[in-house]
Amino acid sequence: FDLVGQLKLDEFVETLETPPPGADELVALAQMLAIIKKGTPDDGSPFDHVIVDTAPTGHTLRLLSLPSFLDQFFQRLKK
Repeated sequence: FDLVGQLKLDEFVETLETPPPGADELVALAQMLAIIKKGTPDDGSPFDHVIVDTAPTGHTLRLLSLPSFLDQFFQRLKK
């Protein structure tokens, strides 16, 4: 029983075996935004400032390439 073959997803196996570029950074950014929305731990008031120290250049560039990766991925899915 070859579900991947039946669904004609063979060409996507390699793409799906590893997370897309910037995926882990995107998860961290989403967690940070959730914390910011909750506000300060003591009373939930908004933060005065939020400073984001990004990952090393390579990781940040991977995060910034995520939209392009997803666009190409979905274009391939549409074919």
